[in-house]
Amino acid sequence: MYNRSLHFHFTGIGGSGMSGIAEILVNNGYVVSGSDLSVGAACKRLMNLGVEIHQGHSADYLPEQASLVVYSSAVSLDNPELVEARRRGLPVVQRAEVLAELMRLKFGVAVAGAHGKTTTTSMVGWLLEMAGFDPTVIIGGQVKARGSGGRSGRGEYLVAEADESDRSFLLLKPTVALVTNIDREHMESYGSEEDLRAAFRQFLNSIPFYGLAVVCVDDPYLRQIASEFQKRMVTYGFSDEAEIRGVVENISHDGLTLTVYRKGSLLFTARIPLLGRHLAQNALGAIAVALEFGMSPEAIAAGFANFPGVERRLEHLGMVEGITVFSDYGHHPVEVRATLAALRECYAGRISRFLVLFQPHRYSRTRDSYTEFLSCFQDCDEVHLIPIYPAGEEPLPGISSEALAKEVVHDSVCAHESLEHGLAVLAGKAAEGDLVLLLGAGSIGRETEQFLRLLRAKRTAA
Repeated sequence: MYNRSLHFHFTGIGGSGMSGIAEILVNNGYVVSGSDLSVGAACKRLMNLGVEIHQGHSADYLPEQASLVVYSSAVSLDNPELVEARRRGLPVVQRAEVLAELMRLKFGVAVAGAHGKTTTTSMVGWLLEMAGFDPTVIIGGQVKARGSGGRSGRGEYLVAEADESDRSFLLLKPTVALVTNIDREHMESYGSEEDLRAAFRQFLNSIPFYGLAVVCVDDPYLRQIASEFQKRMVTYGFSDEAEIRGVVENISHDGLTLTVYRKGSLLFTARIPLLGRHLAQNALGAIAVALEFGMSPEAIAAGFANFPGVERRLEHLGMVEGITVFSDYGHHPVEVRATLAALRECYAGRISRFLVLFQPHRYSRTRDSYTEFLSCFQDCDEVHLIPIYPAGEEPLPGISSEALAKEVVHDSVCAHESLEHGLAVLAGKAAEGDLVLLLGAGSIGRETEQFLRLLRAKRTAA
């Protein structure tokens, strides 16, 4: 994309992955505009860079000088801006098409998987940045040290999160392809589980003959793919068969000790500021990539020592009135279970009660994973459910938080009529010594500061 006169208009510019690409284009001299239903932190950051952003969607928001419109899987094809673009004869392209073009001009590292890809991508980018590679990084979250999902570097590497939800990750042609795991997600885009696994197999095979596939063999599907794969591959995980194998010890509220082996030989042992075994597993994938690029074990350990983490990925929001507050993006039963287990283990013996406020994400996901949701809350003391975040979907008969609350296997579970009511009730119940987790991928993530204000208000009222 050497034509600097292009004007990119992003419909849904504040979305995961969209804002990062938009920021990189701005930093490379392109004109960018956009729209989104809500103007959050990502949009405000772009606006401070000079990007014109409208709240809501309208044909009137598509600038006359726009060259093309970029959209993500979260945007409906009948969106008025997309309709107007087609009326004008403008190209309407998926987010992944733009990412693929950016990657074509760099040495691409793409990270895919049902769970953990945002954190893993962030770790790879952070390690390369700390080692002086000056990479370009595009993720579907915000690295806390930058407050951005995008980093524009001058180096030859581009590290990006690959979105499998609509098969668009198959547009990418990375040199290094990493897959964290495969799970039954986004089945509306896949005809069967075999079709889903075949798509990941195709993604891994997209690397060139000199490229590298990196997979977690703790995952049974990836273990099978690894046994059949014909190109160069490195495996990682906690399994004895993993080439890059990790052992986790001394887990506490301030991190864990990770010992890393390569083909059975000790590489290093380091204390890293990560909570939970699932994040340590993500770290092993990042370590495999860093080693491929020639980073020393010492440099990798040093990089992890100051890894700032990703917003809403087991993010510690602080302590208010003796109440420890965390926020997490987890919205699939596997993620919910891993997040709760991590906090229970890290804070063992340090808290009185563990309270969770969970916002299910999408009616279709709640329906498809209904049985799994019933048994994934065992590691907390109280489960508080708020209405399902629709993410553009229409309600489905019989699928609601109220119905879920009646069947969740737990001694203390209730459903609240609204997000606001749930926040207020939880703030009122929480007491000194408790740990509160705000969990979900929807609007709950925008209300973390409001919850902290409610906790502080208790002190004022006392």
